[in-house]
Amino acid sequence: MAEIKFKPAKVTIEKDKFLLTVGAAKKVIPVGEINDAASVRKLVGKSGVEAAVSGKTIVAVGRRVPKCYWITCYFVGPDVFKQILPDIRNQLVKKYVDNKVIDKKFADILKKSF
Repeated sequence: MAEIKFKPAKVTIEKDKFLLTVGAAKKVIPVGEINDAASVRKLVGKSGVEAAVSGKTIVAVGRRVPKCYWITCYFVGPDVFKQILPDIRNQLVKKYVDNKVIDKKFADILKKSF
């Protein structure tokens, strides 16, 4: 896996969707179970917003404030799950549901992407 780097980013709202711009790349920020809209909205138009990037994959978004770095939202990467054996993938998803990291509905969506 590639090393995680922090890159300057910008959060905007277009057509009722939150968008993240990192360099020339623009991506919709998923809002729902993992990222609540109120937290993401706090990043809109703010300075100091950075994206955690692994290779070409955006992993998380946050804002650097004095003395610390707060991660505000995460991007779930189905492509990461595809690199793991199917039985391990299912175990991971079950563990996430059991620990209430994700809900059953989202787990079913992930399983369909395998």
